[in-house]
Amino acid sequence: MKTKLILATLLPLLMCVGCRKDYECNELSWTGYNSVKDIKCNLSKVTKKDNLFLSHEGDTLRLYGWLFHNEYHNNPYAGVQRLTSNKEIIGEINGSIISGHCVTITIEEDSIMPENPYDSMLYVTGVVHWSASARKLKIYVYDKITKTPEL
Repeated sequence: MKTKLILATLLPLLMCVGCRKDYECNELSWTGYNSVKDIKCNLSKVTKKDNLFLSHEGDTLRLYGWLFHNEYHNNPYAGVQRLTSNKEIIGEINGSIISGHCVTITIEEDSIMPENPYDSMLYVTGVVHWSASARKLKIYVYDKITKTPEL
């Protein structure tokens, strides 16, 4: 009887553990828009030998996400901004909390930001820059940032 009770208790637990599915990266598109989550996922796979972003240095990359808003970069037109894949963390103040969920974009002065950029998903077109020393991806935005995809 105890054996059956133990098995009945452990079986649902074992089923739940086996059902967990990790997020698998989508291959990045160099013509369409990519989610911040897919870009971050592909960044985690970068090695010295195989670096997708270094091989696409200077190419156009399109992405979409929510503009991260905090007290330190209160101005949406400031040069360095971050896009996140999770709208709920937009209000966080400590950037280190969300750094693993963001992609850095550098907005040039000639770029056009939509009115009230924090209220909806943004679609960004920029140029890939890989910093080998910092092992970081930056997207330089020279074009307008929109609330609708424009290809």
